[in-house]
Amino acid sequence: MDVRRAVVEDAPGIARAHVRSLTKAYAGILHPDDLALFTDESATEIFRKRLLDGEPVFASFVEGQIVGQARWGVDHEADWPFPAMLYTVFVHPDHQGQGHGTALIRACVTDATAQGHQGMCIGALRDNPRAWRLYERLGAVRFHAGPLRIGAHDYEEVLMSWDDLPELAARLG
Repeated sequence: MDVRRAVVEDAPGIARAHVRSLTKAYAGILHPDDLALFTDESATEIFRKRLLDGEPVFASFVEGQIVGQARWGVDHEADWPFPAMLYTVFVHPDHQGQGHGTALIRACVTDATAQGHQGMCIGALRDNPRAWRLYERLGAVRFHAGPLRIGAHDYEEVLMSWDDLPELAARLG
């Protein structure tokens, strides 16, 4: 397994892994019309733009193929305990449970810590316990639950945070 900061040329591979993971994780959770919004083509364009804009996106590789991605950023306007936010962590279904998610989180946490952030928030759909249980195992604490609009429907989102990124980075090694 290799994790590194992504470059623009990685956008199609990141999109494929993202869409495969998202459609499997959210099947039965998201309304089918909302799930259909996530395509390789639309995700490639979104990731290409984010990478061109310099957003911190990390990719996980197995034998040269992208199998996962994570993205973090800063939102100074959100009413959260910390401005740093881990926006996405997705791993292709064939590679879940092999440490990719934790490695991607480690890369984001290390990057955010290097930029001076002391804490970080993350959200997960309430009906996706696999995600929020991983974050809890890594020490995240819930601070809010509320609605999240995806497509034409509202879902329940659980917001969590880590309040000591340097400690988390050291623990994840």
